[in-house]
Amino acid sequence: MKLATLPAIVATILAIVYQPLAADAQERTDWVNLGNRNEEWGGRYWVAVARRLADGRHYVFSGGTDRKNSVIVWDPQAELWKVVKKGPGTLFAFPQPGAEFPSGTDNGFAVWDNVADELWVDSVNPYGGGHPLAIYSPKTDAWRPAANHDLTGLDGQAVKLLQNLYNAGVASNERWLVIYAGNATNNPSADLYVRDCANKQWTRYPDHGIGTGKPGPMWYIQNQLRWSADLGKFVLYTERRVFTLTPGTWTWQLMPTTGPPPVDGHSNGLTVLDGLGVAAVFGGRAPDVSLLDLKSWTWSVRKANMPQSFLRRYDGLYWAEQLKGEIRLYQSHGGLPEALTTDDTIKVWKLTIPASALTSTPPQPSSLKRE
Repeated sequence: MKLATLPAIVATILAIVYQPLAADAQERTDWVNLGNRNEEWGGRYWVAVARRLADGRHYVFSGGTDRKNSVIVWDPQAELWKVVKKGPGTLFAFPQPGAEFPSGTDNGFAVWDNVADELWVDSVNPYGGGHPLAIYSPKTDAWRPAANHDLTGLDGQAVKLLQNLYNAGVASNERWLVIYAGNATNNPSADLYVRDCANKQWTRYPDHGIGTGKPGPMWYIQNQLRWSADLGKFVLYTERRVFTLTPGTWTWQLMPTTGPPPVDGHSNGLTVLDGLGVAAVFGGRAPDVSLLDLKSWTWSVRKANMPQSFLRRYDGLYWAEQLKGEIRLYQSHGGLPEALTTDDTIKVWKLTIPASALTSTPPQPSSLKRE
């Protein structure tokens, strides 16, 4: 048998070695530092990014912002947080007579009622909260404190706990608004609050998340609970575990995943990429992005690098945009209140992934009948 020539052998070896390297190179995408992308100076962290269905935009109210309390929205074309409703930046707030704004929220929640198209927030600061729940309406461009008729279904204790709740998981869809866990008593909670926005009715389920196969008491998960239209369920990522929450029955299910889970179980964000059947977890200590196929429940890792100028902060803002065949993941961590300088304004980091690289057969939505 005639031996292959040396050049042919070398070419074969190089082809074998080169292919996986090329695949790795294609899968690696680095984070890009976009710099200060906020019209209003100040760090923002420990804050929930709330998606509004009416325009598909992402909104933020306050967080650790040195008492600023403007509503801001992410403009995906300009890649800029723009001020929607300017806050007065003072301590004059609800429930003081004549006040027109809630208190600047530190660590509180913000989530949309997509039926009334109103943004609900709690004006809590863990070092002295208890301000009324507040509601912002884009239709009137005005704030109002939540009145008794807005809180139908909740007794006095439930209202008090809710208005003192911070770092809870929050999410909403076309009908339901849910708030899970958080802290209102110096202890992590496992309570579930549900608002049926169609019927304007609240329900509190005390200790709903306690038990086998449930997420348990927790906090600092404000960007780790999301709605998945592909599944027809809410998805919670916490402590390297994934749970689904089914509307109507409100049952938790611990999903058995395969593959390497994210490095961190907290201090990060979950985004659900509807139409692609994929969820992404990023932030925390690792620059890599963990992708979860919502049909096979398999984790995969997309390697990434973070610029050296990136200064890790506490829990920040995490969101995603789908534009022009691209998935754009964003994270921003602002600055710490005791160290805010002109260099600590709200910086944004972006990682871009071709949508074609994430194409997966979307899972079939839940067949649960909506009442």
